[in-house]
Amino acid sequence: MAPRRAGRGGFNRIIRAAAATTGVRLVEVSGLFRGRCGELTWVRSGDIHPTDGGHTLIAGAYLDVCTAP
Repeated sequence: MAPRRAGRGGFNRIIRAAAATTGVRLVEVSGLFRGRCGELTWVRSGDIHPTDGGHTLIAGAYLDVCTAP
């Protein structure tokens, strides 16, 4: 595993633990981007942030979690 990816994993574990201990709903969106980074982020231009399509996907995931019983 690349060091950068390994560091991110630790950061994500901290976020998951904080959500679990505080009862906050956590929306995991990274899986939605797997295999589609070139389409859903600006990674090709050196920016990892989502494109409009990526933001739409994230919003849909949040909406699904927030409206679930």
